[in-house]
Amino acid sequence: MKIKFGLSGFLAPDGQFFECEYQEHQRLASKLVVEYKIQFNGSSNEIPAFIKFGCHPWVGKEGDGGCHCFIWEEPTDAQLNFIKSNFERMTKQQQLSVLRDLNSFNLDVKQLDALYSGETTTKGGILHD
Repeated sequence: MKIKFGLSGFLAPDGQFFECEYQEHQRLASKLVVEYKIQFNGSSNEIPAFIKFGCHPWVGKEGDGGCHCFIWEEPTDAQLNFIKSNFERMTKQQQLSVLRDLNSFNLDVKQLDALYSGETTTKGGILHD
């Protein structure tokens, strides 16, 4: 089932996005770790240096608890460029997850925060509710 809203797949350190359908992350992860020669613990939620996006295919723009973005390591410039260019494609839940994760690395999120129209905002790049 193809998703209408949000992103589903993995963002590589070089900025290339590998899309996958709902519940296909594990299969894609297995291919990517071979292609990028990465040691992999078997969890498609945490591939070193990759950013994982997931979303239920039946949600609207707001998203739900199944919509997520996992950023485990500080993003590369190429990944940040992708995120900035594709922020509006994400569900609101994914956007919030991105803002929180980027903020945890003390990265400036003011530009993205201006695009996010939810109740959570940032002041001076620091996320607060």
